[in-house]
Amino acid sequence: MANISRDTYNRIKHYVSVRLQQGVPLVDADWNEMEDIRRFELQAFLKWYVGDGVPYGDDGFRISIVYDRADFYISTGRCLVGGWDVMNDGLVERQTDGTWVATTERYPIQYNQQRLVKEVDLWQAWGVARMDKFTTPPTDTPRLDLVYLDTWEREVNDREDPDLVNPAISIPTCVRLKREWVVRVAPIVDANLTDFAVQAESFLQELRDQSDPQYQGHAYYCLARIEWDGNSDPVFVDLRRTGISLIDLERRIRVLERRVLAPAFAPQNQFTPREAHPETPVTIAGSNFDIPGLRVLFGTVVAEVIGTPSATQIIAKVPPTLPLGNAIKITVTTDGGSIVSDESFTMKWLAPTFSGSQFTPSEGLVGATITLTGSNFNAPGLVVKFAGTLAQIAPNTTPSATQIQVTVPNLPPSDPVIADPTITVETVGGRVMSTARFKVTSTQ
Repeated sequence: MANISRDTYNRIKHYVSVRLQQGVPLVDADWNEMEDIRRFELQAFLKWYVGDGVPYGDDGFRISIVYDRADFYISTGRCLVGGWDVMNDGLVERQTDGTWVATTERYPIQYNQQRLVKEVDLWQAWGVARMDKFTTPPTDTPRLDLVYLDTWEREVNDREDPDLVNPAISIPTCVRLKREWVVRVAPIVDANLTDFAVQAESFLQELRDQSDPQYQGHAYYCLARIEWDGNSDPVFVDLRRTGISLIDLERRIRVLERRVLAPAFAPQNQFTPREAHPETPVTIAGSNFDIPGLRVLFGTVVAEVIGTPSATQIIAKVPPTLPLGNAIKITVTTDGGSIVSDESFTMKWLAPTFSGSQFTPSEGLVGATITLTGSNFNAPGLVVKFAGTLAQIAPNTTPSATQIQVTVPNLPPSDPVIADPTITVETVGGRVMSTARFKVTSTQ
């Protein structure tokens, strides 16, 4: 054990720093408490805000079978366990000076190549639970094994690592704390595939609750399940949580936002109508439309939103500057994301139509003002005729999409067809003729 005066770190006091004072000696307890505070802060952050598992882009501690079934591979890499960054550098070799170093190539280590397995008395020197070689179950004996990671920290002094001696003065320097790990296997008795996860976690919790010093200060993590049916090769099931890191956390948050907040079009009938002329209200159906920052585009042209959108519906006007006849997509963007419609919208001037009574009054003098009722009257190229005779738009009026006011043209009443004419409305979108007839009661 290291020659330490006392251990003053107490997590319950919530100290976050050690501050030097003038004229006050710096002792080893102060230095060590400062380091313990720093380590606890980092470990707590990783444990509670990142969690256990294999970091994004790594494949550490993956368990896989070897050819002889009586062993398995432990892949190189890293794994977070209880806030500790545990690293597997792969197969290591013992040097002539007694030290251990990783091989040039990062080969995965096998279970039976672990030091605690190969060096039968090492577990006593390190003060940890004993390790035995991996064994397979007898023939015709099904079994479920839990493969788990056991990690802890221990002191290393100059007797184990000669580099800790200052060669200039031949005096040992400070001792070091080293993070050790070992992969262990435990049969989970009476477990089945349905409750294996619960039984495995219960087993690890029993280890954490042990009062024996061999288990104190250890952290554990499930790596894999081995399924033996008693005859064929075992099945290795990966239990690791992979892809964790702050980088991946940001990516996962973006995925969550897209699922929870991003706008989405309805699977069918994403908007109606599918064809319309400028300024026509288009109803867009979907979800998450009530998130702030709403913007609707027809192609690349921003559309005016009518009223207040709901979570499932937006009403937007067709922009007047859209090109005619082109099939375009509608894009909905909010602070939660952006979505482009699968269906296409076509901007076109629709043919005018009459509706209701078609026009009022139904008869009148030449020069009188009558009102035509229908739809799509506001397209370019508007022409209104009474039995082929051009009618003028009534003074001080402007045709709307549903209404036109015109003056009755000068028609001779002697001809019955002309005296009771039909009315036609024509625009660039098409032409429509009234089914009702207007009666001209007199000439000017």
